[in-house]
Amino acid sequence: MTVKHTKAVIMGKFNDYLKSITDVSLREEVREHAIIAGGSIASLLQGEEYNDLDIYFDSKSVLVEVVDYYTKYWNDNHNSTVTYIRDESSLQKYKERLINQEVDDIMDSADEDEEDITKEEAIEQANEQYDFLEYITIDESGVYMFIRSSGIVEEKKMTEEQIEELQLPKYRPVFITDNAISLADNIQIITRFSGEPDDIIKRFDYAHTTNYLVPSERKLELNKKALSSLLTKELVYVGSEFPLCSIFRMRKFLDRGYTINAGQILKMVFQLNQMDLTDIRVLRKQLIGVDSTYMVWFVSELFNKTKGGKEEDLNDYVGQIISKLFDEDI
Repeated sequence: MTVKHTKAVIMGKFNDYLKSITDVSLREEVREHAIIAGGSIASLLQGEEYNDLDIYFDSKSVLVEVVDYYTKYWNDNHNSTVTYIRDESSLQKYKERLINQEVDDIMDSADEDEEDITKEEAIEQANEQYDFLEYITIDESGVYMFIRSSGIVEEKKMTEEQIEELQLPKYRPVFITDNAISLADNIQIITRFSGEPDDIIKRFDYAHTTNYLVPSERKLELNKKALSSLLTKELVYVGSEFPLCSIFRMRKFLDRGYTINAGQILKMVFQLNQMDLTDIRVLRKQLIGVDSTYMVWFVSELFNKTKGGKEEDLNDYVGQIISKLFDEDI
């Protein structure tokens, strides 16, 4: 596909998406501050279909408005509740609020059941329940999507006929994790960070994904390293905050016909070697970008087994949990 056609396809999709935003003021903010980057551009340049159009924002304040818009829609239309947290200070306040509410619930339940429990014991139980919040890190440029039950929420599977019968809107949120909001019809809002285009693509791991488009300027920015990687279908690791995630993503690209040399793998391994994966905070952050809900469950299960990683060695359970969740898949 030509560069001109690639830009036209992306702009057409983006403009169609904009029409779905009922808040006119927000629609204009999205138009002005959105950045489209990642694998969709690479796929289109190679004449392939893309999975999702990944939308980032150059402004955290706009990102927060967008997140608020979609979490409100989700919470108004589903039984599960999604909360977004803007920074570490808000996270601590939210944790205190959850713990206080849990203490009240424990004490009320104990009174009803005529159990003998002290306030200190109730506080200890509540702290254990929400201890996992201590292992969450929030990028200062992004927000954290908090789903209280399982870490993810997903719209139930429906046929096209059911969707039409219920008159569900296009581009509604259908899947939310702690770092992204996926909309129907192949749009994904990245929530974990924001920034100028260069700040965004420097977080990407493979060269071929580092082209980007700025809709407000109708500008598709291509770089030589990315185009070279696309032309040769060779994976070139350019460094990332999430090398473990990059190793998992490597398999996806190999399935698509890319090749990778030993040196590129070695770069990922060396970078990963600097990180202590037995620290559940580090492990959780490293898995944040992996395209699999299994990883959310993996971290959740590991946390539960080790009571937050404080009382037992994570190594004692990693093998058991991987076998349980992935079986022969990994």
